[in-house]
Amino acid sequence: MAKLIEERQIAALVEQADRARRSRDFHGAMTLLKRALSIDPEHAHAHASLALALLGARRLRGAAIEAELALAFDGNSPFCHYTA
Repeated sequence: MAKLIEERQIAALVEQADRARRSRDFHGAMTLLKRALSIDPEHAHAHASLALALLGARRLRGAAIEAELALAFDGNSPFCHYTA
C-alpha cells in the first residue's frame, strides 16, 4: 500500500513539473522532479522529465546525465528514448 501511495505522489509531482516545464518554468519543474526523485531515485520517467527541464534551462551536461539515467532504469520506455 505504501508503494502505491508513493507512486501516486510521484505521478502528481511529475505531472506538476511537466506543466511547469511547458510554461517555461524550468527551475520550478526541476524542484518538483527532484522531490519526486527523493521518493524514488530510480523513477525513469522523473529522470526523463528532469532531462527535459534541464535542457530547457540550457544545462546540457545535466540533461545528458539524466537522460542516460532514465534509459538505465527503463530502456524500453519510448519517453526515455525521446529524451535521450
